[in-house]
Amino acid sequence: MKWDELLRIAKDNPIITTGFLATIENPVYLRVQLSRWVEQGKLIKLKRGYYVINKPYTDKFPSQFLIGNTINFPSYVSLESALSHYSLIPEYVPTIMSVTTARPQIIKNQLGVFIYRHIKKPLFFGYKKIDIEGEKVFVAEREKALIDLFYLNDTSENYIKELRLQNLETIDMEKLKDYAISTGKRKIAKAVSMIEEIYK
Repeated sequence: MKWDELLRIAKDNPIITTGFLATIENPVYLRVQLSRWVEQGKLIKLKRGYYVINKPYTDKFPSQFLIGNTINFPSYVSLESALSHYSLIPEYVPTIMSVTTARPQIIKNQLGVFIYRHIKKPLFFGYKKIDIEGEKVFVAEREKALIDLFYLNDTSENYIKELRLQNLETIDMEKLKDYAISTGKRKIAKAVSMIEEIYK
């Protein structure tokens, strides 16, 4: 495979996978060529089998949300990353936090740090595909991002206060309570009650 051919492929596939490329190129030769382009700085390796074109050969990297969705499947962006995206917390969150039914892991590469927290399959819901700068990415709904956060973290009053939640008028309180009930966790229902008090 020649470099120009890979650039053409990357126009429609901003995140390149060896699985796809192996359908059009000999896998043995492909591994050698990809490693060489990484060493030359033409490609950025996101994780084993996942690459993006490096600058100046591209005008724009894929978003961190899209990378987060792609390099660990199934997953969706949630927790503090989703809350920050929706302006429900004031802090900018540089690390991309996602939930997955696969094993938890941390993936670090040149384009960011991607943390995946494990949840059970029955709780893998409450996310949607949204458009961010022309990219379709899976992100938790506002309500589910909160539920995921409480499911995986502390639910004490101090913890909830430290979140400094804002713009709570954008939350569907009935949906939030329904999601809390679906977890079967009393601590989450209690946390939701505290949020409802803050909202009032």
